[in-house]
Amino acid sequence: MEQVNRTVFTLGRQPGAEDRIRHDQEIVTRAVEKAVPEKQMKGLILAGGYGRREGGYRKHGEKYFPMNDYDYFIVIDGSKEECLAFHEKLVHLGHELTREVGVEVDFFVLRHAELPRLEYSLMYAELKWGHVVLLGDPLVLADMAPMPLEGLDLSEFSRLLMNRGSLLLLNSAALEKNEVKGFEAREEFARYLDKAIVACADVRLAVAGTYNTSVLVRQEKLAELTWEGDQEFREDFHRAMDSRYGPEAILIPEGQERAVLDRVVGQWLQALSHLETARLGSAPVWSSYAMPRVSKGQGRKGLLGIFRNLLVNIRDFGLKESLKNIGWIRRYPRERLLSVLPGLLNPALEVPLDAQAKALAVGGAQDRDVLIQRYLQLWGRYS
Repeated sequence: MEQVNRTVFTLGRQPGAEDRIRHDQEIVTRAVEKAVPEKQMKGLILAGGYGRREGGYRKHGEKYFPMNDYDYFIVIDGSKEECLAFHEKLVHLGHELTREVGVEVDFFVLRHAELPRLEYSLMYAELKWGHVVLLGDPLVLADMAPMPLEGLDLSEFSRLLMNRGSLLLLNSAALEKNEVKGFEAREEFARYLDKAIVACADVRLAVAGTYNTSVLVRQEKLAELTWEGDQEFREDFHRAMDSRYGPEAILIPEGQERAVLDRVVGQWLQALSHLETARLGSAPVWSSYAMPRVSKGQGRKGLLGIFRNLLVNIRDFGLKESLKNIGWIRRYPRERLLSVLPGLLNPALEVPLDAQAKALAVGGAQDRDVLIQRYLQLWGRYS
């Protein structure tokens, strides 16, 4: 446990929070030691905010609690079949540990021999440049490709915006159902807003070529950028940062939830437009953006990528449905979600409902609630 004992995990560095999170890491490390034979265990790696030593926490009374999930990568020396078996075993272990430590525990298995060939993605770049090895070789990730942050394809940040925009869609649905009541629901509502706001900032930095895994560095770099409407955004951004990394959640005042959500949706749309203008070379028109002819940059490229997309679409949507919407069959399904999300978040954009229905493979459905339900179902699969 020596590696755990000498590590800090939070941005605030509060001793009580550090002790609680360190204790959780000891529990997880002992459980993984029992689950994975020593001869095959190359490394247990804590990723995410705590792996970057910038995690959040909450304080209730005199007790401290982790605010974020615990995300782990486990590097295994073994065959593909062995890694798959370990993955299934660790999924169950994650459920058990979630109940024990009180926050979501997720494990991702990496085969040691495949480290040099990992996809050059935002997820793996952040893993490489921000992690804590809790068990095993401290240099276990040295075989990964360089993955410079400034070289990441902008489509990686399209995926980030899609995931955070989907949280805004959940917020909107909760408001329409009058479910944003009580502390837990209001705290979740504010947390989803915060994640979307921070993602918008990340996109600005990515386009400027100054994205960094460190929250503190990103704050410094963001202060150097200017754009129309940036002052209002900065106010929301500072509130989000204070809420994410302070001891208490900053909730949206009751009665103001819709207004704040609409404002953040507007900021999200501006960020997506800024990103896609840089990626595509011209500003997106949302009614056209909902069509398959506009690439969103998702999935593998080249003929092999198109062939893979064909197989995935036929597998997940059926041959008949895929042939009815031939434009979508060559696109990876995540592109369907990115295409319709602007119109679902803001109906005033007047994105044709039939175009959204075709993208989501729901036939001739013209009901926005049906489209949202279908979107969230697919997002759970392709996020």
